[in-house]
Parts: sequence; C-alpha cells; structure tokens
Amino acid sequence: MQFRLVIYRTKEENKYYADDRHEYLGDRDAIWYLWYAFTKELGYKHVEVYSLDGTKQHPEKGISGLTGYNL
Repeated sequence: MQFRLVIYRTKEENKYYADDRHEYLGDRDAIWYLWYAFTKELGYKHVEVYSLDGTKQHPEKGISGLTGYNL
C-alpha cells in the first residue's frame, strides 16, 4: 500500500506560512521511517501522513497507525 508524507518547512506555528512543502510517496515502512526521522530526529513540527485516498494517518501510534485503504 502506498502512503503520502507531506512536510511543511517553517519555523512558524502555522504550517501554511511555510516557504517550502515537500511530498514523498512510499510504502508503509518507508513512510513511517521518514516520518520518524523528520519529527523525532530532525525536529520538524509539521509532518503529516495520508493514505492515497486522502485519509489522514496517525504515525505517532507506531507503524500500525498507518492503516490501509480500499479503492
């Protein structure tokens, strides 16, 4: 299954003030690892994960926080 990771690069509290936005597509393990690296190791505040149908995921619950979707 594919997931989408979105990073808003800003030091502001509001993610919409970001100068850059980056998106990554990948499988569950890869996206969860990227989420962990950006939030826990690099300290980015605005990192979100979505399934391809647009459902917001909860990677803070662990890798099982990324659930599947039905197309």
